[in-house]
Amino acid sequence: MGREIGLQYVHAHIRYIEAMCKIGQVQKAYDAILQILPITIQDQVPNAATQQSNAYFSSTDADVRDRYEAEQLFDALRTGHIWVKGGWRIYSSGPGILINQIVSIFLGLRLWYDDVVFDPVSPKQLDGLRFDFALGGKPITVLYSIDRDAPASVQSVTINGIEMGFTGCSQSLPPRRGSDHPLLTDGTNHILISAA
Repeated sequence: MGREIGLQYVHAHIRYIEAMCKIGQVQKAYDAILQILPITIQDQVPNAATQQSNAYFSSTDADVRDRYEAEQLFDALRTGHIWVKGGWRIYSSGPGILINQIVSIFLGLRLWYDDVVFDPVSPKQLDGLRFDFALGGKPITVLYSIDRDAPASVQSVTINGIEMGFTGCSQSLPPRRGSDHPLLTDGTNHILISAA
């Protein structure tokens, strides 16, 4: 395997995902996420060799011996007739950057000072998606009800059966009392985000 001889540097690809989310290109963002997750990667990248699914890859490299072979076979590589495979693995910042993009940008769940922002950029095909996470140290299950593709916007947010008022995409929750959030219980908390 020729190291760093390929088509993609994953850190740059993650920033592409972020850009697609920010300009409302929902399907492009979703497809780009699937292109770098090793599980079922062949569905998105047909010439991807089977990859270890419990490690982050920082590059996608061509299955060639060296740079000279890569140069000779570049057209075949570009058209998908050469296998590609995960390059460098276990990399310091990449997994955190990817998870942050998925959670805070794509799924749209992030903290902003004392506010919680609900601003998903998800395609309609993810209608019914369930996302288990923690907010303020409390377990949450977020259910997405997506009525249409972009530009879908958040219509309502319901926390444990209580519909919240909000301004734009920023949902302001009541002030915290110490480390406990007054709307969240110690058990699993259910959040429904409806977008249309």
